[in-house]
Amino acid sequence: MNWLTRMSIRNKIMALGVIGVLGFMVVLAYTYKISVDNAKRLDASKEVHFPVLERIDANRVRLDKVAELFNQAVTSGELELIDNAAEKSAEFGQAITEIIELDAEKGENFRRIGNEFARFFTAGSTLSQGMVSGTLSANEMKSAVADTQEKMEKVRNSLQVSRKDSYEAFTRSLDEAKQKT
Repeated sequence: MNWLTRMSIRNKIMALGVIGVLGFMVVLAYTYKISVDNAKRLDASKEVHFPVLERIDANRVRLDKVAELFNQAVTSGELELIDNAAEKSAEFGQAITEIIELDAEKGENFRRIGNEFARFFTAGSTLSQGMVSGTLSANEMKSAVADTQEKMEKVRNSLQVSRKDSYEAFTRSLDEAKQKT
């Protein structure tokens, strides 16, 4: 500190200015880093988390629509409605593929959901076709209905859990951005 007392007043005033500028640059660099990190988090929310949520919600609706089409096919006796259900099934599969492309970390989980849905669709389609054509006995029908409902509930529960996880990831990224500001 001896050097400070020997400094002229002019140099002391200039040193204060330099220290102020350096301090400002440190604060500016820190603020810039936080802004860049927040921009990345918000981009992830916009480009990954939100689209995944949208597709999960759409698939929940498709699942119900497929079940409804199976029921309508049986009550009306029209096999064409099973073809409509197959179209919805293809849309479900496409949405699963898009989710996996958007968020590779969840790929295994969504492949499992896709497989569960395929098993549900096969069971529901077989049941509906058998009921419309009259090839199922009462005992076969009873077990096929129970099997189809069980598989549908499994898909519904898996979608619900995945939606909850995706929603938490979405809100977590927003909360992290908010906390870092």
